[in-house]
Amino acid sequence: SAVAWSALGDAVRDQTRWNDAWDAYTKALEISPDNVETHSQFGQMLARLGHLDEALIHTRRAAEIDPLSWVHQLVFGINLWILGEREHAWESVQRAAEMAGKPRSVMSRIQLRMALEEGNRELANEIMETFAENPDTTDPNEIIRFLELAPMLDQPLEARRYLRTIDITEQKDGNMEMFWPVYFDDMDLAREWLSTLLSLEPDEVMADPIWLQFETLAPLRELDEFRQLQQLYRHDDFWREHGWPAYCQPAGPVDFECGSEKES
Repeated sequence: SAVAWSALGDAVRDQTRWNDAWDAYTKALEISPDNVETHSQFGQMLARLGHLDEALIHTRRAAEIDPLSWVHQLVFGINLWILGEREHAWESVQRAAEMAGKPRSVMSRIQLRMALEEGNRELANEIMETFAENPDTTDPNEIIRFLELAPMLDQPLEARRYLRTIDITEQKDGNMEMFWPVYFDDMDLAREWLSTLLSLEPDEVMADPIWLQFETLAPLRELDEFRQLQQLYRHDDFWREHGWPAYCQPAGPVDFECGSEKES
């Protein structure tokens, strides 16, 4: 059944068996073309693997099938943002925020990064203050991060000193935290954090490396640690079967290289 194939896709995806997941999700959609969860999960997987245009087909379809789901609207908005369709992305994320009905940690984190990529610090401060007043997360690190960094957006030296007090292994989503050292132009710390993530098992790091696709984080692609992280996640297994993303290309039968200069 479609439900069984979709569940199998989720299971093997979580084991970083991307090609098996692609096969399972594809079969699920052949049986049930309007299965919203399959479209959503398939789209998110493709986005994290750099297949953004293909991902958009599925994240858009999930939002269309279930237009009242703030989660599907949010995922669709993220996909649009990474592809550079910022106006439509803001609209989708705003709809998701209105549907959610209250500040949510995942929503606030995404809106914050979008505001900062736009250079809108006034909006970024508003988002951070609103979240800090009514957080929905049980992760104290997340609340502290918003409270501590809010007054530092115009003080990069202070922000860098603060970031160096953070243990990246204690964060709920180390990949998402990578935004901060790059935003504050501390690539030495970014390299250090990537190296720390590489010392962990994939399931300890996992969360969702789709955050590494954000435009602000493009400088990370120049670091060899970024390539090693893709290797740790076994992304190259999928790329050799289904095509390479703009930022990584094969370099021989078993190796590959990454960098912003790879982008078309």
